[in-house]
Amino acid sequence: MRLLVVRFSAMGDVALLLPVLVSVLRRHPDVQIDVLTRPKLASLFEGIERLRPVPADVDGEYKGIGGLWRLGKHLQIRQYDYFIDAHQNLRSNVLKAIAHLQGVRCLSISKNRKLRKRFIRERAAFALPHVTDMYATPFRQLGLDTDLLPPPYLIPSAEDEQAIDNFLTSVALLPKSSPWMGIAPFAFHENKQWGVHKVEALLRLIKERHPEWHVFLFGGGKKEAALMDALCALHPGRAINMAGCLSLRREWLLMHRLDAMLSMDSANMHLAALAGIPVVSVWGATHPHAGFAPLFQPAENMIQRDDLDCRPCSIFGSKPCVRGDKACMERIEAAQVMARLEKVVLSV
Repeated sequence: MRLLVVRFSAMGDVALLLPVLVSVLRRHPDVQIDVLTRPKLASLFEGIERLRPVPADVDGEYKGIGGLWRLGKHLQIRQYDYFIDAHQNLRSNVLKAIAHLQGVRCLSISKNRKLRKRFIRERAAFALPHVTDMYATPFRQLGLDTDLLPPPYLIPSAEDEQAIDNFLTSVALLPKSSPWMGIAPFAFHENKQWGVHKVEALLRLIKERHPEWHVFLFGGGKKEAALMDALCALHPGRAINMAGCLSLRREWLLMHRLDAMLSMDSANMHLAALAGIPVVSVWGATHPHAGFAPLFQPAENMIQRDDLDCRPCSIFGSKPCVRGDKACMERIEAAQVMARLEKVVLSV
């Protein structure tokens, strides 16, 4: 059985496809899956038997309806037994229509939009299905076993391992002699960010209590890189700004070597969890029960304020704070996060 699965964005959502696909492939040796996604995300699916990333520049070469029609011809969609729309946006719907015209059977996820609205209206009075369950539904309709296997899901090549070793040697971190932890301070939406000032306070606590810890700071873009440079200056010689140091795939593989990751509700939270390491996450405008909790992580590692009747205020953290003071984040103190990190790191 040959399947074409489509998901273009966002990074965290695309990454969460991987555990579903890997679990299906390991249980069903007669299945082959191609994943259509943006070029910068295609590397997340490399190196796995019978899983082939298909990069497509839908913002350039295949932009617009005409571009998607050319993409459909390039893909030779009729070679597939099934087209699985794991995105449900305009682009994927156009490609699904092309697949249907070519006689390919199509299945789609359901985003549960009505249930999501009720979840926000009732302030997380119940839990939504995890997004991986949403992704698994079309595969279950095909009679495939989708029970998630445990991480890690990404298999490093010898070249990957050597590149990571070379980087760690260049910053004098090999051989490893003390705990390594990651911090991903940023998220796409501001209301999902704890705040640089809070991370500064946390780094001061780390330097004070555990000066031997090495901290890897994860983020991208010029603005974030500059902020992370300033954060590294608070723990000189022990904090490393990872911006631009490794490819996305190798940055993800490096996470597998960390003792823990601190993250916002962001792509890095999911990448770290899928790498199979402990993840401490900080939640503000959003809520783990909305279906985006990091996989295989205990509830006590998800830090949030349960005493505010205004949260969660949105599924994705895209709405402005109705209070204007970001209390959901501001009332989470560095000492509270530090205590959880110490419990996680020192128990590894």
